[in-house]
Amino acid sequence: MTRANRLLLSSTLLVLFSQISSAQAQTGMPPFGSFTGGPEVINLGNLNAHWTIPVRQRAGRGISLTYDLSYDSSIWYPVGVSGSQNWQPVTNWGWKGQTQTALGYIFYGSTTTTQCLLDPGPPRQYGITIWYKNWSYVDEFGTGHDFGTFAVYDSDCYGTSSGSAVATDGSGYKINATGFPSAAVTPRGGGTINAPLQSPSGSGSKTDSNGNVISVSASSPETFTDTLGTTALTINGSAPNPVSYTYNNAAGTSVSVTINYKAYTVKTNFGATGINEYGPTSVSLVDYVTLPNTKQYSFTYEQTPSTPSSGACTPLTGTYQGYCVTGRIASVTLLTGGQITYSYSGGSNGIFGDGSIATLTRTTPDGQWTYARTPGTGAASTTTITDPQNNQTVIQFQGIYETQRKAYQGSQTGTLLQTVNTCYNGSAIPCTDIAVTLPISRRTVILQPDSGTLQSKTDTFYNSYGLVTETDEYDFGSGAPPASPTRKTLITYASLGNGIVDRPATITVCTASGSSSSCGGTGTQVAQTTFTYDEGTVTESV
Repeated sequence: MTRANRLLLSSTLLVLFSQISSAQAQTGMPPFGSFTGGPEVINLGNLNAHWTIPVRQRAGRGISLTYDLSYDSSIWYPVGVSGSQNWQPVTNWGWKGQTQTALGYIFYGSTTTTQCLLDPGPPRQYGITIWYKNWSYVDEFGTGHDFGTFAVYDSDCYGTSSGSAVATDGSGYKINATGFPSAAVTPRGGGTINAPLQSPSGSGSKTDSNGNVISVSASSPETFTDTLGTTALTINGSAPNPVSYTYNNAAGTSVSVTINYKAYTVKTNFGATGINEYGPTSVSLVDYVTLPNTKQYSFTYEQTPSTPSSGACTPLTGTYQGYCVTGRIASVTLLTGGQITYSYSGGSNGIFGDGSIATLTRTTPDGQWTYARTPGTGAASTTTITDPQNNQTVIQFQGIYETQRKAYQGSQTGTLLQTVNTCYNGSAIPCTDIAVTLPISRRTVILQPDSGTLQSKTDTFYNSYGLVTETDEYDFGSGAPPASPTRKTLITYASLGNGIVDRPATITVCTASGSSSSCGGTGTQVAQTTFTYDEGTVTESV
């Protein structure tokens, strides 16, 4: 097979992979998101529940090895043409792949452009150009970071290109890619993440800004090695067999964290218009996780709805016989014996057509919390939170980005206690029903009491790496809003030229009045801190 044909075949598969991944609800903990919960994290924009279970934390020289199991409850998304779609589960049913929990992974799509002329002949010979685009990095917490329109190519006529781009979501990740294709990611704190391509599992490494390395070998058993060359963690087994994460404790004794599975019949019966159901299929889902001290986290899953009756499910032979499940989490029992339970309602048996959760009822030992989402126009939605004392908070979103929050004593027909408006990129108040474009360069938060009188405002500006460059704080009090901020804080960052972009060079604090040049022409400087890095050798005078 020629080079061009081989790349053409692979590019078709990669486009499909990118399309599937981009359709999933945002998981993990994306920048600028609104969260609640504990010990898990609930994304109030789409009600995804993110769980983290620590496995191995080992202090290292420079970079420490941290390996956590993580789980996201948004496991379903639709694929196919609108009106004739199918429910599809995410990889590993919400659990992060073994390598992903340490490195994350990189995925991309590709397209092939028109033929290019290699030789005018006769006979004429043509080649192709393949563009690798739609790059995204999924971090170790399961959050995807998109790199916008960035693309590189591999061409029979023009050779191979390379380039770099910064993530559009304010996370600060920078990707460096070539048209081989190959890629690596740089955090804003420096270093390099050589993550697997197109798969959550695979070999790779993470290097910090001082050159310390944690490496991952994807061979069996999968091994994690710290910067001293010591084996810090070994993974054996795969579902449905127990998976063991083995390491030596402080006493030098070999211990393990073990994941045990149970076979369930997974079948959806959401009844969403135009989306075909999944299953019934035998699937091994995580049953319980045992720590070295024998304490356990255990999990149960949502029973497949019996309505509509045409989608009722009978468990398959060899699976749990109590009932079929949708695969969505129903309960987590903690190490202490306490339990958090989840139930789903609203929408189509608790789900909207994009796979996001409609209404989540979360019961903890402290009481019951309800999060109810109502779709609006375009990307708009509203989440209404009811706490165990029946107080309500109503939050408006554009996508996963909060635009307005109203807190009430009692229900939303009761006493309004506070309103918080959040605008992005200089949008006008009250910020509702607006588009939130990425990257976010400015975030304005205005606080007002139930009287409706503006009380305070904080205006924050960001650079392309999502780092704060200016914070303007206004205190309205009882008078008219001031024209200038009560306090302004300006931050500049050092240009080190080594991939590290998050080290401050100066931090300047200014008051409202005056026209100091160090305050951008507005305000008077009252304090400034200057930082320098990598100075020369320290000498001592005698």
